[in-house]
Amino acid sequence: MKKMLIGAIGTCVHAAGVYNFSRIAAQEGYSVTYLGSANPIDQIIGAIIEIQPEVVALGYRLSAEGA
Repeated sequence: MKKMLIGAIGTCVHAAGVYNFSRIAAQEGYSVTYLGSANPIDQIIGAIIEIQPEVVALGYRLSAEGA
């Protein structure tokens, strides 16, 4: 089964879009790990290393911190 990692970076609390995307991905056969909102980048990187997903979908706020 293909794996997908989904979450939002930094101060972004707007994770509804990526969450809805995760539901569609699960219906299409992906094993989805949803990290939620406002994740520090090092946590995202650690999850990528641990889970080794085929797809990473991230939400972010268009600001200097998010970039």
